[in-house]
Amino acid sequence: MRVQVNEIVLVGAGRTVHLEPGLNIVTGLIASGKTTLIRYLRFLLGGSLGQPPVEARANVAAVSGSVELGDQSFSIVRPAVSTANARIEVAGESETWRLPATTAADGETYVNWLLRQLDLPRIDVPSAPTKPESDTTPVSINDYFLYSYLHQDELGFSVFGHRDTFKNIKRRYVFDITYGLYDLNTAQIQERLRDVQSRLRELRSRRELFDAFFDGTPLESRASIERELGEVNVRLG
Repeated sequence: MRVQVNEIVLVGAGRTVHLEPGLNIVTGLIASGKTTLIRYLRFLLGGSLGQPPVEARANVAAVSGSVELGDQSFSIVRPAVSTANARIEVAGESETWRLPATTAADGETYVNWLLRQLDLPRIDVPSAPTKPESDTTPVSINDYFLYSYLHQDELGFSVFGHRDTFKNIKRRYVFDITYGLYDLNTAQIQERLRDVQSRLRELRSRRELFDAFFDGTPLESRASIERELGEVNVRLG
């Protein structure tokens, strides 16, 4: 699971930053664009754009970069919009893609493409870990990068226990998946259990609907219907 950004370009703002292997330190005066650069770097790697400064929103039309994922190099161009189906252009050594950001009918999105390139599992996990039947939530590329991008006031909380309950659940799942503590077989069984329970709820709902529909009608009692049918058959005989 290796990610290296060699270059990032803020298209429209005339800003290009080259990064070297190893540690890179970005310095500058207050309001010189350090946080904005990190924001667009995260956006290039599948994160959400949020609310960048007015100057950036007015000038940055897209963000592009040269990125190494695993042992392959890619050129990526992502429009600077928050639309879920905005197309992101990706060019590799022998293939090209034009993928929607986070939403597609067939599931083929940029964030899922990133997971495949990094050989990370695409799985849905229970939103409440102690309740396997609870609604599921996907573990996204943003969840994996939660360990890599830490806000200044969350340096401790993001690693040892996030104050946001939902983010803390995702943080624990990522830890278990990354270090091989999450049992995929158990996850598949839990997914089947949720499917069965969903079908049972649907069947119960249908039965209640039919019972309510026939309540107070001559068709309310199956026993009386069968008795009447028997009497009719006798008369016919």
